[in-house]
Amino acid sequence: TAYPDSNSQFYKDQQMMEEVMERDYDRSLDDNLCMVWEQDSLDETNQPETWVKSNPILDLSPEKHDQLMKSLLSERDTKMANGSLPEFQNKSLNMWLQVKQNKYLDLDDINRAAVDDAPIDIDGRECYVGFDKSNFSDDTSIAFVFPYLDNDKPRYYVKQHSWVPLARAQNNVVLKEKQDGINYRDAEKRGFCDIAKNDYGYIDDGAVFDWLMAYVEAHKLKVKYFCYDKWGLSKMIGWIEQKTDWNTMPVKNVIQNLNEPTADLRKQFDTGTIRYDHDPIIAYSLKNAVLYGNNNGVKIDKEKATTKIDFVDALIDAWYTAMFHFDDISLEKFDAKNPFSGMSNDDINDYFTNDFSF
Repeated sequence: TAYPDSNSQFYKDQQMMEEVMERDYDRSLDDNLCMVWEQDSLDETNQPETWVKSNPILDLSPEKHDQLMKSLLSERDTKMANGSLPEFQNKSLNMWLQVKQNKYLDLDDINRAAVDDAPIDIDGRECYVGFDKSNFSDDTSIAFVFPYLDNDKPRYYVKQHSWVPLARAQNNVVLKEKQDGINYRDAEKRGFCDIAKNDYGYIDDGAVFDWLMAYVEAHKLKVKYFCYDKWGLSKMIGWIEQKTDWNTMPVKNVIQNLNEPTADLRKQFDTGTIRYDHDPIIAYSLKNAVLYGNNNGVKIDKEKATTKIDFVDALIDAWYTAMFHFDDISLEKFDAKNPFSGMSNDDINDYFTNDFSF
């Protein structure tokens, strides 16, 4: 049976077996058996004659068929009437969905955005950076948003890197993995995170800063904005402002500020303009994100303390400025008296080197 939570081990096993079957030539896991009964499409919700796909006992006998079908039809009609049809599709048709009423993204949109190969080469590209500082057992995350054009259509490639503290998990990565539901050791091998290595299990701000500087330098990135939670105090902010010429943007963690980037990012996932690597931390965080709202709008939240949405928080911060990239809107305060207002030091140097003549 498909569970309401797609972060379950069964869903991971099903995905793994599907990938193995697609690579049938290598004959790996030939001693495993994978049998799944589910509908092929949500459109089949209104095609009861196809429900045997997810309910094989319908074919056991005519009596069994009539009895079960009557029950299924009644449940579907009831759920449809009270607005909870996804619960029926999830439980009775075995369709993997984000069935929570306050879910942020649909599971299909999350899966569709994941790609095997990077859509662009990030070297030398403009990007927007979001930073979410860890708090107690939370991860520290940096999100990168790379805008690009695909046949003149705006697209966004998203990457992340996280730092995993062990201080609240007895400095034990196995316990931390069980608490969070993420295989951090595998993610670290694949380059998606760093696990705390010191005796106390804390994340060192200096290590995070050094990694970011080295990454930006290695890929020659042009950081348009570095965005961060205004109330998330960190040495990182001071170092960024004093040691780089990046534009920094503090983002207040209140609904009035976060409503627009939260809603716009959701629309981008829904319309298929977002792409990200098969990164387990990204996928897990997106699945865990739920919406909290009031009369002023909505923002991202999580349902329990151990749930990880740190990457999403960092991404929303980056999206606060990235969503304007293709709209020809500058968030900088332009100084009419300064001819170099809005230009980085590199841009100014390039101007005098290549464009200006005496």
